[in-house]
Amino acid sequence: MIKKYNSDIPVILGGPHCTLFSEKTLLETEADIIVLGDGEYIVESISDALKYGKPLSNIPGVVYREEDKIKLGGKPSYIEDLDSLPFPSYHLIRRYVYGREFDPSLKKVSLHLS
Repeated sequence: MIKKYNSDIPVILGGPHCTLFSEKTLLETEADIIVLGDGEYIVESISDALKYGKPLSNIPGVVYREEDKIKLGGKPSYIEDLDSLPFPSYHLIRRYVYGREFDPSLKKVSLHLS
């Protein structure tokens, strides 16, 4: 939907599926960048690269499209102490019903994040 709205907006995906099947995910979606492993710190590097025109090849843990080729930025690093990460700021997002925005036939499951 994002690419239909504006094809120049970079789409970044992550999660277990993307980590296991990064190339396949890029081929089957219109995503531009896949984050491998823990993305909490990688996303900031991606943002800087996109903002300042830096190469993605210098960022460990990304798989990306470049001139119709799929490339790996480097071996991903993992966060040793996940407890060191701050909790998400759930108060900054609106409450929603997971999945129903994309497929109304999905079972309604309300997320009450507090």
